[in-house]
Amino acid sequence: MDFRIIVAILLVSNAGAFQRETNTVACASEIVKFNVTDKRDYSYVLEQNEAPISDMTNISYHYGQWFGEPSIILYTGSAPGLRHCGTLNPIYLQDESPMSTNITTLRGCIQEEKNDCVFAQLQVTYCENLNYHIYKLYNDFGDNTAYCTAQFNSELNYRTKVNVDVPVPSEENGMMKYKFLCKFDLDRNTTYFYTVRWYKNNKLIKTFDSMTHSGNLQDLTSLQEDMVDEITLGYKLQCSYAVSLQADSEKSYDVKSSQRLIGIEILTPNVNIKDGGSKAAIRVRPRVPFACLSTVSNCFINVNIIDPKASESNTACNPSSSFSGCGIKILSSDWDREYNVTVSADPATQYGSKSAVNIVNLRTSVSFPSQPAWQNYDVGNVSIQTSYNTANIKGAQCYAVCDPHMRTFGGKSYEHQYGGLYTLYENKDWNQEIQMKTEPCSRNGAEPYCPCGVAIRVGKEVFVIERCGTATFWTIQYNQCSTTGTRLIAISKSGNMYRFKLPSGLILKTSVYQQQKFINLYLTPSEADKTAAGLCGQVGSALFYTREGGTVGYVDRPGMPVFSNSWKVTTGMIDLFSNQITTLTPIQTGGFFCKCSIPESATEPVFSCEKSADECVTITSTKPVDSCKVGEIDIESLPDANLESPNDGQRFEQMLARRKRDSHSIAKRGTSATSWRNGWTQDTATDYCNNLFSNSTFVYKCKTSAGVDLTPARKNCVLDIEYMGDISYALVAIDTITSQCVQEVAFNPELHKPNGGKPSVLEQIKEVACPLQCSLQGTCENGVCNCDEGFAGVDCATDLNVVPQIATLEKGGKCNVMNGTCTQVSVFGGDFVDHDTLRCKVIKRELDVDGFFKKISENEHKPMVKSIGEVVCYLSKNRKERNTVERPEVEFVTVYDIYVSNNGANYSQYRSMALFNSDCQTCSINGDVVSCNYTGDGKYCMSGGQCYAHGDMHKEHKCYKCMIEVTESEISGTSNEYEVRSWDRIREGDCSEEGEENMLWIIGVVFGILAVFIIGILIVYCFKKRSKGSGGASWSKNPRA
Repeated sequence: MDFRIIVAILLVSNAGAFQRETNTVACASEIVKFNVTDKRDYSYVLEQNEAPISDMTNISYHYGQWFGEPSIILYTGSAPGLRHCGTLNPIYLQDESPMSTNITTLRGCIQEEKNDCVFAQLQVTYCENLNYHIYKLYNDFGDNTAYCTAQFNSELNYRTKVNVDVPVPSEENGMMKYKFLCKFDLDRNTTYFYTVRWYKNNKLIKTFDSMTHSGNLQDLTSLQEDMVDEITLGYKLQCSYAVSLQADSEKSYDVKSSQRLIGIEILTPNVNIKDGGSKAAIRVRPRVPFACLSTVSNCFINVNIIDPKASESNTACNPSSSFSGCGIKILSSDWDREYNVTVSADPATQYGSKSAVNIVNLRTSVSFPSQPAWQNYDVGNVSIQTSYNTANIKGAQCYAVCDPHMRTFGGKSYEHQYGGLYTLYENKDWNQEIQMKTEPCSRNGAEPYCPCGVAIRVGKEVFVIERCGTATFWTIQYNQCSTTGTRLIAISKSGNMYRFKLPSGLILKTSVYQQQKFINLYLTPSEADKTAAGLCGQVGSALFYTREGGTVGYVDRPGMPVFSNSWKVTTGMIDLFSNQITTLTPIQTGGFFCKCSIPESATEPVFSCEKSADECVTITSTKPVDSCKVGEIDIESLPDANLESPNDGQRFEQMLARRKRDSHSIAKRGTSATSWRNGWTQDTATDYCNNLFSNSTFVYKCKTSAGVDLTPARKNCVLDIEYMGDISYALVAIDTITSQCVQEVAFNPELHKPNGGKPSVLEQIKEVACPLQCSLQGTCENGVCNCDEGFAGVDCATDLNVVPQIATLEKGGKCNVMNGTCTQVSVFGGDFVDHDTLRCKVIKRELDVDGFFKKISENEHKPMVKSIGEVVCYLSKNRKERNTVERPEVEFVTVYDIYVSNNGANYSQYRSMALFNSDCQTCSINGDVVSCNYTGDGKYCMSGGQCYAHGDMHKEHKCYKCMIEVTESEISGTSNEYEVRSWDRIREGDCSEEGEENMLWIIGVVFGILAVFIIGILIVYCFKKRSKGSGGASWSKNPRA
């Protein structure tokens, strides 16, 4: 056979293929082992009649395949001879296989008869990851040809496991430093020389000369941190060893360790989450230990999560995510384990199906003085894919509006004419719940029933709005805060309207009404609420599930008592309005609310872990409520008397009359229908509600443009008139439509687009979206109420002439100066109107030990409004500047009388605030009676809020001390003892007359020198100013003229 022709054809057909191959691809491809290696050895001679090896059949790929295995190379040297290598015509190399990671073309031969060499080219490369050579071999050299192999030097074939060892860093020149060790077992039978090499990110950076195993080989070949030449961590280290019989003799293959990351590994570089409660974890694991200087007691590293998009303003419309925390704290004492932070999909803010990918960066803090290589270390990026689909929640809303008329998430309306405490909504997956209290709407205690209170809970955090039972004002406050240290419920308000956003994405909206005792509740679910239950039913289901899991047949009116009663909060369940809330189960994760950003000009990230109330589209503006602070209402301090304004009943009737007068008149048609209270009938009530709706621009636009179904609200309007016998709740129907319409328009992106040159539905709704139709006590202009004279509030529902009532003061009206400064006080009562005319009047009095008052000052100011039931009034400074030379005053207790007025003219009754020092005083307040006494033996003086025992020197009036004298007096023939307190002057040392004169002389000298100094500065200043004039112009007496 003429092998020359075959080889020439092969070289031409594969010339391009040689150039396309790379070492990385080759070493990662499938590597085939040689078969029958014992016979392929160049020393093996084929016996007579023995079948020869033929690689024409052993090698299956015409275009070549990579072959190789440990300790086997293609034979290199002179011709091995015919019938050697287990074949008739062996194939061998003339060039040595190099220790190179490049793909190299070597000269090869096919041995013919008479030892002729037919030239061939073969490709070879050394794979570091495999630690042996591989060859690209072909099957085109003809029958009875085979590749000849040889054993790599068997004497140098010492292989053992090798790895990079990283001990805990040690202190060196005031810093912690790493020393990396190449750990492998030394051969006990052969005295080898070892050559150790170090690689960083696959690149050789250090080779240690060959040395014997005598001495501490691993320490002598260790890599110091400074040799790596990297500012921060995050690189990969690898080491290898090769053996030889002499320092400069032939060396074995390098036996390499696997790469070791010097830093922190991100175990989850890609995370996928979706709306509907989906959560995932970003997991990391340190791969090396770390330590701090001995002067640092608590050693840890913070890995910050930085989201570049967190600070962008338009992210609320796109799928996004939040975190259970923005930092991962890794302890040096517990470094060798996984750490994680939970990421959750934010609730959808628009209808539809969307997906987005966000890249967040993990980076250590900018400062880690113990070992600077750890500071500002870029750990890497994590890709978070977030998606949502709102098909199940489109148009879903639950409400409980006065009487209460109910609507479930599944769109079913029903009546709930029962009193008590009920679970309106509960999502156990997110550990959140809403309870509703209902009681008779009117004072006669009969039906119908109205919601008078709502409690919102997430974990242990509880917020309450309530005016139930005999309460004379609205309580609007946190009753308990979360144990996570961050607020879990996002609360915003506009006037008396409140918006709550819960972690699952559920939104609750409600309003409190002046001089009323009911609230309306509107709940909009998210995808994460599909497992929720309660009186609101289940998302996407028209069935009525009881608490026990059964179902009840649907009856819209008079209702379903079995269903309603199953959701009643009974004994054994936690009443969110009571102190039972202390037993609630907390949320441990922080609620998955954190947004993790870094401003452009900042060096450290800025994290916000408060629940965000962001909306994609804002129709009515709101402002956030303060962070969680448990309310300060002292229930025991509430008076027994009914503080309801004597004008409440008159005001309520006047409001009804005004609404009747301002509404369009309706002729009462003759009808034989059954009459309701006050002459109303089914027909007249229907006519009134139809007219109310048809004359509302807002209702018209919601019906025609946003497609809101008016039927349930219209039906509720008629039922309210039937139940109440008047139109006092008529506007609630408009409120219900408003809630549905605003939600639909805000979430439907199709309604945000202009249509044929006309403004979008969104813009049209904004123009007329005035709350509660401005209560028929104002006009709506561009979505803002312009109230009639005497009325105020975002909905014009509040009458400025109504005199508010004060029920109690913060902490029962007692402020202990030992616990801090007493500069302001929360006033509870109402109804308080957030308006420019709202005023606090504060009269300061001094109460002496004999019980007599002396008026000190009086001021009026605008308070801070917390809610319709709470304002904060400011107290004047209790401490005044004193001349420390003069005798201090004899004081006892400071009392402030607090009044509040909505219109700045008509003030409420007052409540008293007493400032005392518990070190020596006790106080009690009963109505308008303030009683205070000294504790113990009573031998104290008071000055500036400080207690001084008998004989104590004054801290500021250095020459005076407290003196208590017991004096007898005779009243009506009876002898009595009483104490006289005074500040007595002492006459010694600096307090003698000469000492006082010296002190005054020194003070005079100091002030004289200071005056001369100031005059000198003024003369220099004036001279320089004059010299700046042009041509010696005269000095103007009025430089601004």
